[in-house]
Amino acid sequence: MTITFSLSEKQNIKLNSWLEDVKKEIAAAQQAEHPEMDEETCGVAGFFWRRGEPYGGAIGGGLTYRFTPTSIGTCVSVKYYGREFDLTEDF
Repeated sequence: MTITFSLSEKQNIKLNSWLEDVKKEIAAAQQAEHPEMDEETCGVAGFFWRRGEPYGGAIGGGLTYRFTPTSIGTCVSVKYYGREFDLTEDF
C-alpha cells in the first residue's frame, strides 16, 4: 500500500514565503552561536551564512513535514531548525 501526502498550491506559496523570512533569522542565530568562526575558518557553513541560509551539515535535512490525517481533514505542519509553521487549511 502506498500513501502519498502533498501540499496544495496555496500551502506551497505560504511555506515558501515563511521559509524566505525565517532562513535569514536562523542563519544569523547559527552565526551568533559560533562567534569563533570568522570568514577564514567558517568553511562550508560560511558559504551558506553569506547567502543568508542556515547550515545543515553535509546532507541538510533541516525541513521536516508532518501530515496528520483526521476524520475532518489533514493537519499539516513543517518544522525548520526548531521553528514550526502550521499549513493546515480550513476544513
